[in-house]
Amino acid sequence: MAKVIGQSGAYRQLLAELRQVGLPPHTPSQLPDLLEVLKQEAGAAEAIARAELDRTEAAIVERLSMAELLMNSQIVEYEREAEPKRNQLGIALAEAEKIAKEVGPFWRNLFSFTSIWRWWKSFNALMEAENDFDWFNGDYARHLRQLRKPAEALKDELSQHRLGREDHVARRVSDIARKEKCVRHLMEEGQQAGAAAELEVIDRLSQLSDDWFVLSDVRLEAGRWYRYEGTHLRTAQLDHVLVGPGGVFVIETKNWSRGFVESGDYFNPFIQVGRASYLCHVTLEAAGLPSRTRSIIATRGHLPENKVDARAKVLPPEGMVGYVNWFGSQLAPNDAARVVRHLEHFLPKN
Repeated sequence: MAKVIGQSGAYRQLLAELRQVGLPPHTPSQLPDLLEVLKQEAGAAEAIARAELDRTEAAIVERLSMAELLMNSQIVEYEREAEPKRNQLGIALAEAEKIAKEVGPFWRNLFSFTSIWRWWKSFNALMEAENDFDWFNGDYARHLRQLRKPAEALKDELSQHRLGREDHVARRVSDIARKEKCVRHLMEEGQQAGAAAELEVIDRLSQLSDDWFVLSDVRLEAGRWYRYEGTHLRTAQLDHVLVGPGGVFVIETKNWSRGFVESGDYFNPFIQVGRASYLCHVTLEAAGLPSRTRSIIATRGHLPENKVDARAKVLPPEGMVGYVNWFGSQLAPNDAARVVRHLEHFLPKN
C-alpha cells in the first residue's frame, strides 16, 4: 500500500468545526446520523424544559390561588372591622357640613363677635371632620394595598414566568442547537461533501504499491513571487500531491453539485489546479529536485466547462490508480523520496 502522509485539509477543517462546538470526531458519512441524534436530543431537552416550566407554573398558580383566598378573607374581615369607624366618621362629617351650612359663609357672620365665633367653630369642626374622614380613607386604601401585595407579587411572578418561557427553553437547548446548526452547516454548505471526496481520494490512492507517497493538504510557499498567467503567485494549497514511479501529480478534489456550478460562485478549478501545479513545479525546481508535475482534478460531481486550456486530467476517484500507473517508471525511488522529504516541510505542523 502507498504511504499516506498528512491529513485531508477539508476533513481537518470539518473536525475543527465539530471540536469548536464540543462534538467528538465524526467522518463525513456519519454527519446525517449525528444530525438526527442532535435533533432528537434537542426535542427531548425541549420537552423536559417545558415540563419543568409547566410544573413551576402550576406551583405558582396554586400559591396564587391560596394567596387570593387569604387576601379575600382578610379584606372581608378588615372591612367588617373598619365599617363602624367609617360610619362614625361619615356621620360626624355630615353633621359638621350641616352646621356649617346653617351658619353660612364668613361674610354673613361679620356683624357680631358671637356670629364670627360661631362661624369659626363650625369651620374648624368641618375641617377636622374632613381631615379625619380623608385620613381614614387613605389609611383604609393603604391597608387594602398591603393585603393585596402578596397576591399581586405572585401575579407578576406568573406573568414574568409566562413571558420568559420561550427564552428559557431556548437557553436550555442552546448548546444542542449550536451543535445541530454546526452539523447542518457542514452538510448544507459543502464541507461534508468536500471532506468525503478528499477522504475517498486518499483511500483510493493508498491502494497503490508501497513505492508511492500520498501527501495531503500541502501548503506551498515559495521563496519569491512568480508570474503565472498574468498574475502574481507565491502560495497555494494543494489538496493532494502524489509522488511515485510515475512522477509527481498535483490533485485538486471537487465534489460540486450542478446547482453550485451553475451559480458561478467559485474559483475556477482548472485555474486553481494549474496554479498549484505550476507553483509545485517551480518550488521543486528551485530546490534542485525533479520538477515535472501533472495535474489531476478528481471529482464525482460537476465541473464548469474548461475554457482556460488548462492541461488537467479530470477523473473519478476510482480512475486515478490506473491513470498514474500508466506512466510507468519515470521517477527513481531515491528522487521520489527526496521530493517527498522536501514537500513534507509544507504540511501543517499540528
